[in-house]
Amino acid sequence: MHRSVKYAEIICILIFISLGLVAQDMEDSRVQVDRTRVTRVFSVFLSVIAVDQNLTVPFCGENEGGTRLLCSLPTQLEIKTTRGWVSAKVKNNNLILGGAPVDKWEAGLIKKQQYKQFVFMIPIDEFNIEPESELRLVVDAWPDEASMRSGKNPLKLISAVFKIP
Repeated sequence: MHRSVKYAEIICILIFISLGLVAQDMEDSRVQVDRTRVTRVFSVFLSVIAVDQNLTVPFCGENEGGTRLLCSLPTQLEIKTTRGWVSAKVKNNNLILGGAPVDKWEAGLIKKQQYKQFVFMIPIDEFNIEPESELRLVVDAWPDEASMRSGKNPLKLISAVFKIP
């Protein structure tokens, strides 16, 4: 075990040295760190199934594994309370959650009787969520891309209940 750790350390040192040498050769290029932040992100992987009609679900890119990322504006996080299901509240009242505008959304067409997989990322440190709270996602969908672009009259697809441990 100690031998493999030492080899890993040596490999890392060699990589850092070689990266430093490459950076020296590229005088006009550099990477600047503007700011850093630590946050916990909870990922919810979903399969959206078009049962009796075609559905168009907006997505905003893909993760490294190729799974489509649900856009944050047409996806709502809800929490179960004694009053029923309500939108999850952010911790900081001055925080306004945003997302990509409609013209930046990609149209994820799901044909009738088929499904597509998506992932939704929740920055859980930004929300007032107690451990083991019951949560769900409400995903907006439309019959086609044109109606999605209008943003009017979305179908509200409700996920199964899940919990953040």
